[in-house]
This record gives sequence, C-alpha cells and structure tokens, in this order.
Amino acid sequence: MAEKEKDSGFKVSDRRLFTADGELRTEAAAEETPAPPVAPVVATTAVADAAPVPESDIPVPPTATEQQEQHDAYNKSARDLDTQVELSGHSAKDLEISFERFMASLYMTAMLQLGLMHEQ
Repeated sequence: MAEKEKDSGFKVSDRRLFTADGELRTEAAAEETPAPPVAPVVATTAVADAAPVPESDIPVPPTATEQQEQHDAYNKSARDLDTQVELSGHSAKDLEISFERFMASLYMTAMLQLGLMHEQ
C-alpha cells in the first residue's frame, strides 16, 4: 500500500503559516517566495482599447415626444385599472403594496410551500 502512494506522484504539503498553538511554522517561512514584480500600469484611455461598436447594434434612443407618449399611456392604464378595481367594490388604496404586505406575502408563500397551511 505504501509503495502505491509513493508511485502516484501525488504530494501533500501543509501550507498553513501557523501551528495550532499560533506559532509561526519554520517550514512555512522557508517555503515563502517573494511576490513577482508587478508590471507598471500604462495609462490608456478606455475608448482607445475598446473595440468599435457597429452602428447597427446600437438602438436609436426614443425621442422626448415618444417618451412623453409612453409616460402618458402608462398613467392612463394605471387610472383604468384603478377604475376597474373601484367598480368591483374595492378600494384601489387597499391593494397598494407596502413593506408589511410584501412581508406577509412572503410569509404566506413560505407557509404554503412548507405545507404548514392548507387552502380553504
């Protein structure tokens, strides 16, 4: 068995710097090698190093008019949803999310997933 371990070429070395008592290991101090010198950093601009991006890959940003139209459409759909909720007999304010409601939803989901709560 010992011959097999010697032939495998696998070597285990303890690389810890300190012993269990907190003393510096002499083998670790001997194994330490100085860090390789760091190459000096040459200042370059990011634009010069970056590969040029083809014009076809960059989407055209929306104009101010398009942004305003999107904003107005969003506000209109929010008002429509609030109106539908109000027509069903509930208040839209009751459905607004708060930290307490968020935590309660996480709690209820966890309870259902763990099987600690049954649907009724």
